[in-house]
Amino acid sequence: MRSATLPLLMPITLSDRQIRWLWIAALLILTLIFMGRVLLPPEGYAVGGLDVRGLFFPWLTYARQAIFASYLPFWNPDQFGGYPFLANPQVAFFYPPTWLAILLPVRIGISWYLVLHLWLAGVGMLLLLHFIDASWLGAGLAALTYMFSGFIAARIYAGHIGVIATDAWLPWILLATAWAVRRGDLLSAVVAGLPVGLAILAGHATSLIYVGIAWLGFIIYLAASPRGERLKDASHLNALVVLRQTIIAGIVGLALSAIQLIPFLQASQLSTRAAAPDLGFATLFSMPPAHLIALALPKYFGDPIVGYRSTPNFEEFSYYAGILPLLAILLAFHKPRTLTIYALILMVLGIVLSLGTHNPLYGMLTPLLRFERVPARAAFLFTFGVSVLVGAVISQWESDRNIEAKLQNLAILRAISAALIAFVLIDLWLFGYKLVALNPIAPAAIWTDAKQIIGETDERVLPWGVSIFEQNGAQQVGLKNIFSYNALEIAANQAFLASKPDPRATPYDILNVGYVIAGGPLDDYTQDDHALKLIGNTDSAWVYRRKRVMPLARLVYDVAVVTSELAVRDQVNASDFRPRKTVLMTEPPDCTIGPEPSKKGTTQITAHNPTRWIIHTESAAPALLVLSETAYPGWQVTVDGTPARALTAYTAIRAVCVPAGLHEVIWIYSPRVYLIGGVISILALISIIVCSAAVWRQQKVNSDEQL
Repeated sequence: MRSATLPLLMPITLSDRQIRWLWIAALLILTLIFMGRVLLPPEGYAVGGLDVRGLFFPWLTYARQAIFASYLPFWNPDQFGGYPFLANPQVAFFYPPTWLAILLPVRIGISWYLVLHLWLAGVGMLLLLHFIDASWLGAGLAALTYMFSGFIAARIYAGHIGVIATDAWLPWILLATAWAVRRGDLLSAVVAGLPVGLAILAGHATSLIYVGIAWLGFIIYLAASPRGERLKDASHLNALVVLRQTIIAGIVGLALSAIQLIPFLQASQLSTRAAAPDLGFATLFSMPPAHLIALALPKYFGDPIVGYRSTPNFEEFSYYAGILPLLAILLAFHKPRTLTIYALILMVLGIVLSLGTHNPLYGMLTPLLRFERVPARAAFLFTFGVSVLVGAVISQWESDRNIEAKLQNLAILRAISAALIAFVLIDLWLFGYKLVALNPIAPAAIWTDAKQIIGETDERVLPWGVSIFEQNGAQQVGLKNIFSYNALEIAANQAFLASKPDPRATPYDILNVGYVIAGGPLDDYTQDDHALKLIGNTDSAWVYRRKRVMPLARLVYDVAVVTSELAVRDQVNASDFRPRKTVLMTEPPDCTIGPEPSKKGTTQITAHNPTRWIIHTESAAPALLVLSETAYPGWQVTVDGTPARALTAYTAIRAVCVPAGLHEVIWIYSPRVYLIGGVISILALISIIVCSAAVWRQQKVNSDEQL
């Protein structure tokens, strides 16, 4: 039974609305205290670990630089030989809170981004449980458990800010679903799509798998709840109403996120992750069964920061939710309600899925789970489920009249409630508070030293043996890296580059790679006709000059058509192949090329920004203009203002036919997917706003009539 006042904590009677706002304010204050040490990071530092330093800080810095230079960063030419920057959902450019880190200095914006999402996670859990008939105390304890859990603290430590943002919307999705089901009308179903769309826009696609599982379970809970446990004023509730409202909310959420979702779906089909990973890769971070003891004893394997004695990446196995939830499990079977059963099922499912390779049935599960290459993260379902369980059990305890009869003294009731809140905070903060810390965000010394040795250059660099987590440091010092740290790699580009594991290989010549950077000497590659030449070294960086480097834009007069992409990669690495003379393609160009004139033609790049190239060519014979940047849908080309057909050379880079004579070739990245997605998202947003206004007017009319 829901409490109408706050008798357990306050000496005066408050309205339900006042209690709600007190809890919301309290959760904000507690969030600020928890994050207090990192709210204003000094220059050179940011909250979070490797993923902030290696991913989010470089990405957001690039986005911020683009915005302040008055253009949208659709394309990044300085990594992977060029890739569709905004198609990467983890950049989350179209997610409104991301702009905290774009408009503010990035290091500060990331901190406030996390503050916002911790608070949102807590408030969402608070309102969700109170809406489905939990007491304010139960709902508040559930909120504290969720937002300050070991799962959240470990994500902050690792820098997994996208995971936190996506999961913060789960309680809001369930709350909106329950609200829409209780109302039972089309207007509310449309409005309920808002948190669904925001969760998608938050950017961590694989976390949506577990959000979806929890949402599906909640839908079943709403449909299966016996009449006595149904939502207040929801006598109309039945499975068809639940299904209808959920489907509408899901469609609206997908539509709202279309501006990000459609480009991502296009990119994912062309990326190295288009196929479900094999089982070995998909179970790389499976939860060791022995680690389940850390659910009760978080420091059983030692201090997470100093003296940790178990598997590396402790943050992937940290799901401590406190002692109170463990006690709640013991009490859950006393008068269990449907909500309790829902929470218990989520908890068990999360643990079973988290075992990954240690679960013999995991390989039989849906291939969708394989895209989440960290099965241990399924334990998020345990964290969420146990938080719900705390709220359900505490509410059941409060409504138990036998307990009330034993504790007639109101002061004792208040003291117990205050003690429970303090106990949860102390328990969770003892584990998680020190994980919220500042870390250096400067690029690794290998990049700063390499930049000093190389100086200014437009040629790309090849990191050899450099940790993937350090790859994005190249762009921070102004170097163009042929690789990068990014989950969304264009498959054709990467297959072409990886076709021969040798820094002297021809694919690197074609992609305009002028330098090789390593953490030590590369003596094995300093021999033969294409030997690397050492141009300088420090304790951190050894920099070599490559001997044979093709210009970014060049004219070629001979095309060899081969049967397959594999054949292209085999032939390009053949010892007798001459990349200056011949281009390999899987389809013949729709123009006549050559023969090569006695005086070879010239190319000049007269203007270039990330999404536009202007190239002037002069040749006595028709030729193929090869531009050594990734071929990707959305790139359009004109020759002297007339649209031309964009071709793909070597399976991976762009090319176009140019006639003999003087010509101006312009390449422009103008992806229609953003226009299509943007129109759909705007229409969805307008629908949500209109329906929200209509619902508000209805509620105001009903309120006035009651008065």
